[in-house]
Amino acid sequence: MLLERYKTIYSVIDLIYWSSKIFGMAPFARENRGFASTMNVSGKGFVNMFIGLGVCATMLFFFVQLVNIRQEQGFFNQVNTILYILSGLRVLSAMITVFVLFFSQEPLISSYEKLDNFDNKKKTFKKLQYTKYFNGTLFSIFFIFFLVLGMEVMYYFVMEEKISVLICDLFSNGLQFLIHLLVLLYFELYIFILTNDFKFIKSTTEDLNKAFKETDHSQKETILTVKTISLMYDDLCKGAEYINQVFSFPLFSLISLNFMEVLLGIYLCQDHKTRDVRAIFWTAFYTVQQFFILTPPGTAESEAKEITKYLSEAELHIDEELSNERNHFLLRTLHQSVSFSACGFFPISMSAIIGQFSISISFLLFMFQIIK
Repeated sequence: MLLERYKTIYSVIDLIYWSSKIFGMAPFARENRGFASTMNVSGKGFVNMFIGLGVCATMLFFFVQLVNIRQEQGFFNQVNTILYILSGLRVLSAMITVFVLFFSQEPLISSYEKLDNFDNKKKTFKKLQYTKYFNGTLFSIFFIFFLVLGMEVMYYFVMEEKISVLICDLFSNGLQFLIHLLVLLYFELYIFILTNDFKFIKSTTEDLNKAFKETDHSQKETILTVKTISLMYDDLCKGAEYINQVFSFPLFSLISLNFMEVLLGIYLCQDHKTRDVRAIFWTAFYTVQQFFILTPPGTAESEAKEITKYLSEAELHIDEELSNERNHFLLRTLHQSVSFSACGFFPISMSAIIGQFSISISFLLFMFQIIK
C-alpha cells in the first residue's frame, strides 16, 4: 500500500496528467487552478502544443511508412485494406483527441474542481478514501504502457513481423493506442468516483427518516444535512456536464470504431482463411473495451436517479422547514440530471448498441462494395 497521504482527487489526477504530458495533452489554464497550476498559455502551454504537434506528425509519418511497406509486400487485399482504413481512422482520431484534450482543459479542470468541492463537504460526514484510486490508476498506467510493448513483442515472435514493420506500427498504431487508453482512463476514473459519490448521497438520503425521528437537535442536523447534500449533488451534476464536454468526441470516435472493429473481427474469425491470433485478440479486446466504455456511465446515471426516489419517499412533512429543504432538493434532482452523450449523436450507455450496430454494418458493407 502506498502512503495514506494520497487522499485528494488532485493526487490521483496528477498521475494521468504527467503521463499525458508525454503526448502534449497536459493542460493550460488562464488561471492557476488545481493540478494545472504549473501550466499557462504564455509559457509551458506553448511547449505542450508543439509536443502535441510533434506526436501527431510522428503518428502520421510512421503510418504512411507502414502503408508503403505493406504495399511493397503485396499485403493489401480487400480485408486488409479495410483493416488499414480503420487503423488510419484511429490515427486521425488520436491526432484530433490530442488537441481536443489540450484546448478543452478549462472544463476538464472545472470538473475536478467540482469533485474537490464535493470532497470538502464530504469531509464533514466521513473520511476521504483516495488511496485505492491512486494505486489503481498507477497500476493502470503501467499496464497500458506495457500492453503496447507486449503487443509489439507478440507481433515479432508470433506473427514474425519484420523490425521495420514493428517500428512503424509502434510509432503509429502504438501511439494512438496509448493516447486513446489514457483518455479512456481519465474518463473511467471520473465515472467511478462519480458513481461512488452518488452512492454516498443516496445512502445519506436513505438515513434521513431515521435521523429526523430522534431529537430536536437531530432535526436541526438533518436540515443541515439536506442542505449540504443538495449542494453536493449540484457539484456532481455540474462536474459531469463539464466532463462530457471534454470527452464527447474521443468517446464518439472510440465507440464507433470499436463497433466496426468488433464486427469485422467476428467476420474474420469465422473465415478460416483470415483467422489468426491478431484477429482473435483484437476482437476480444475491443469487445471488452466497448463494455467498459458503455456500462459505467449508465451505472452513474441510475445511481443519480435513485436519489430522487429516496427523497420522494422520505416522510419529512412533519417539520415544515425540513420539508421545504427536501422539496428544494427534490426539485433540483428533477431538473439536474446526469447524462453522457457522444457529440449528441447517441448516449454513452448500453442503449447505444442497436443504433451503432446498424451504422457499423452499413459502413462495412459500403467498404466491401467499393473495395474489391
